Amino acid sequence: MLRLVHDHHERLDGSGYPQGLCGVEICFDARLLAVCDVYDALRSRRVYREAWTHEQAIAFLRDGAGTQFEPLCVDALERLLARERNAELAVAV
Repeated sequence: MLRLVHDHHERLDGSGYPQGLCGVEICFDARLLAVCDVYDALRSRRVYREAWTHEQAIAFLRDGAGTQFEPLCVDALERLLARERNAELAVAV
């Protein structure tokens, strides 16, 4: 658990922190958490900016897939969120 907290700001290309790890040096769980954390941060309102839309956040993650973010994780999050959104729409109808 501590490793997840410690490493989830690392990026595939080594541009993250605190250690500048890259690729498989970052455990898969931390790569997954990184994608979820960034999505959550972008979708949340901050004092210095408004929350991004779902589409903007997903586009940002897609743009960084393969460099900053693990592509499998970006794809998994996108599919999961699409499934949840479809379920919410089905209930609303």
